[in-house]
Amino acid sequence: LFEALRLYCNENLKSVPLTFMLGFYVSLIVSRWWNQYNLLPWPDSFAMLVTGLYNTGSDEKGRMMRRNIIRYITLSYCIALRTVSFRLKKRFPTIEHLVDVGIMREDELDEFRKLDERISANKWFLPLV
Repeated sequence: LFEALRLYCNENLKSVPLTFMLGFYVSLIVSRWWNQYNLLPWPDSFAMLVTGLYNTGSDEKGRMMRRNIIRYITLSYCIALRTVSFRLKKRFPTIEHLVDVGIMREDELDEFRKLDERISANKWFLPLV
């Protein structure tokens, strides 16, 4: 079977250059990677939406509400990406490091640990609930 495939490719690749076929392959791989990259959610675009949709003037309550919404989005994003990003895992080795930089509060960490006793899956959704 392999020998037949080798002979078939040897005969038919004479009319189509190998570099031409490799160009299509590389183009396909790069376009798939770029599509995956574009599917990543970016917290800053959501922050602009929140600022535009929840603009209550310059009062302190509105500013704190927008700030907390963005903090929850950033916290959820950090928790989710810690599982796949080496750089983020190095920056935040444990959940306590998120508390140290101010992304998570102490009471939220306590709630996170309570849920940790019952669920072993990734809890990136918890700040959004």
